[in-house]
Amino acid sequence: MNEITIAVKYDNDNPTVSGRELHAALEVRTQYSIWFDRMCEYGFSEGIDYYSFLNNRSDGLAGKPRTDHQLTIDMAKELCMIQRTEIGKRCREYFINLEKQWNSPDAVMARALQIADQKLELAKQQNGNLIETTAVQAKQIEEMKPKATYCDMVLQSAGLMPITTIAKDYGKSAKWLAS
Repeated sequence: MNEITIAVKYDNDNPTVSGRELHAALEVRTQYSIWFDRMCEYGFSEGIDYYSFLNNRSDGLAGKPRTDHQLTIDMAKELCMIQRTEIGKRCREYFINLEKQWNSPDAVMARALQIADQKLELAKQQNGNLIETTAVQAKQIEEMKPKATYCDMVLQSAGLMPITTIAKDYGKSAKWLAS
């Protein structure tokens, strides 16, 4: 018996397979586009069970890109079961084993650690941004400190301060300050 090998793509933590590759593995004689349309009559929905995309020809022949589909593992298993052939059964067992491996405790922990690492990296970046912002704000506070101290002194004085005194503190004339 030939070993079943169908490439699995792991996008967005959701394993998928190529519809054309599955079609070839199942040894279906019907043209792919006709077969796939017929299989969709079983109630599969685009965006849920599969995604369509254009794919360059893998046979090396000239021509426009062909439509292919990324199928969820659940859809692939159902398509294998619908075929009711020995190769369909073997392909379905391949996907069941693949799913067992995907859901094994070690694989789940590995994905969880990967997600945790991504979140940690994001937190480090945000922390770096906050440190930069804090440094800029600390510099602004240092620049404003003398002005704030002077403002507090003026506001806390027992009596009114003449405008000439305030202007003199700034090295300006009372006329300049009043204008």
